[in-house]
Amino acid sequence: MSTHANRVKMTVTSVASAGTGTITLNAASTGFRSFATAYGANATVDILITEGTAWEIARNCTYTHSGTTVSRGTLENSSTGSAVVFTSAAAVSVIATAAFGNNAALNHVAGGDADTTMAVGNMYVTDMSGWATADRTYTLPAAAAVGDRIGIMVTAGDASHELIIKPNTGNTINGGSAAAEWSRLFITGEVVILRCVTADSAWVVEYDGRIPSQCRIYLSADTALTSTALVKVPLNTNDTTLDVGNLESVSNNGITVRRAGRYEISGQIALLALTDAKYLVGQFFVGGSAIRTYALLTTGVSAAQYVYGATKYYITAGQEVLLYGQQNDGTSETWQGGDDVGTCDLHVVEIL
Repeated sequence: MSTHANRVKMTVTSVASAGTGTITLNAASTGFRSFATAYGANATVDILITEGTAWEIARNCTYTHSGTTVSRGTLENSSTGSAVVFTSAAAVSVIATAAFGNNAALNHVAGGDADTTMAVGNMYVTDMSGWATADRTYTLPAAAAVGDRIGIMVTAGDASHELIIKPNTGNTINGGSAAAEWSRLFITGEVVILRCVTADSAWVVEYDGRIPSQCRIYLSADTALTSTALVKVPLNTNDTTLDVGNLESVSNNGITVRRAGRYEISGQIALLALTDAKYLVGQFFVGGSAIRTYALLTTGVSAAQYVYGATKYYITAGQEVLLYGQQNDGTSETWQGGDDVGTCDLHVVEIL
């Protein structure tokens, strides 16, 4: 990534490759500093080369202190649209290029309801509320220079669709698999900024403004339990005060995760009465399989009984979390409901 310095401009001794190659620097122009004075060592710089009406802007050029030369780096723009032929009459200045400014500020670009290959220097400001048909994939560009940045902002989220962030073919994000999904956005106010750290290859997340999703569902009223088998707890109400990201799937008594990651799962099973030496067992299911079991053995009581469990687990996008329970006291039991301390409930919180 280029290092900038003020008032650096030099005349030229020669230009290699018939005028299109590496430049050998001469002396500081009147009123300006030399590269040697400004940097004092090898450096990566952005430059403007001028000669008459011809000009060229290049990024990530290599200044070699011992030989007092500067390479032409990556062409950003020129008076001809391609590499310009320069002579010893040219002058070379250190500048901050337009691309550098765009990368620093990130230009506002409206994100659309379509798969998108993003361009460096842009912040994709996206209203997802009108996305009606499918998830959309926003892909990083295949070509990028070290220091290039891209941002994505969600101004309005969507209850059903996600914005999926992926690197391009052969590229990675945070050292993950090439071209594999890094994460997805869907909550109002989420912002992610990515930076290229290896040209045309590797990106890292510079700023992670994802908002942890969470959901709590509970049983709204006392409900008969007529089985001694392991059965799904009939959680039927979404706690809207803890609803971040629209994860509830109360039609199936569960919570459906919308992006892969680590989650904390907690839940309580409450029965109105159990007699002596009976058990109450709870199990968390993820994606159709039991992942954790917790249990209670009663001791000479017949009052309401509660069993609570909590765990952390990696869950993939689209997997549903369910709470199951089992007791061996008979077929005339009652799940305890109502949104209070003694209710059956399930709570899932994303850990970012």
